[in-house]
Amino acid sequence: MDCCGDFAATAVGGKGLNGTSMALNGNGDNMTPTIYQVSSLTRSEIARLFGNVRITQSGCWKWIGVTRRGYSRISFRNEKVAVHRLFFAWLVQAIPRGVGRSIPQLDHLCRNRSCVNPAHLELVSMLENIARSEGKTALSVRNNQCLKGHDFTATNTILHNGGRLCRICRNERQRTHRKAPRAARRAQLCA
Repeated sequence: MDCCGDFAATAVGGKGLNGTSMALNGNGDNMTPTIYQVSSLTRSEIARLFGNVRITQSGCWKWIGVTRRGYSRISFRNEKVAVHRLFFAWLVQAIPRGVGRSIPQLDHLCRNRSCVNPAHLELVSMLENIARSEGKTALSVRNNQCLKGHDFTATNTILHNGGRLCRICRNERQRTHRKAPRAARRAQLCA
């Protein structure tokens, strides 16, 4: 379904775009994202944006244009931007600036990376976005037990190299490791 018609006509002269650009400052500081402000979008910009959107039965606004790793991308006013960030900043609220881990991210609540529907997006921290994902790191964080089923509790958890180890399993491995060499040495002496 094409969604460019009536919505695009009523959106002209809307509240505008106040969001974080993916561009870098022109003052030589290449680490700080800049803020750009657009008072309104022209009819042709709105038509171009919504011309690449299809509404699915789930309510997602699926981006059918260029994507990178599943996320919508567009060259907009001489900058390459993520379209879901553009729609969110234009229709919901400005996206505050940040540096490094403090850069706010938009979580796709629908789990569809190509969705640009601002109702399906929530502004969260990087750590919150990772924790909500289905990646290996997030699944590990949500898991409350080791592979052998022992609970990760304050007394049974060892933090090591950014991960968690089960104290019971580690102690068992160490006992097995210590016993194996002795048995092997004894077998050699008896032979």
